[in-house]
Amino acid sequence: MKPEEFLKEAAIMKKLHHPKLVALYAVCSQEEPLLIITELMNGGSLLKYLQKDQGQTITWNNLIDIAAQVNHALMSVFSLSFMCEIVEGWPYSLL
Repeated sequence: MKPEEFLKEAAIMKKLHHPKLVALYAVCSQEEPLLIITELMNGGSLLKYLQKDQGQTITWNNLIDIAAQVNHALMSVFSLSFMCEIVEGWPYSLL
């Protein structure tokens, strides 16, 4: 990803506020590598959490609850005017 694209996406992400999204607080962009400062995720990312468990302790009810929470956050994001800009950066914007 080009630095200009990254900064454009970061500017969008800074405007997004939802309890189920990790907050982006700042971007350090004076020199490369570009760095971001986000809200602390005590348990790590959702992806790592799901990969680490490998279906051993997470029940279907837990998975459905997680999916519902992700859906709620996505519906909130997509209801905003950011939708078209976020879809292009999908892998980076919400996960």
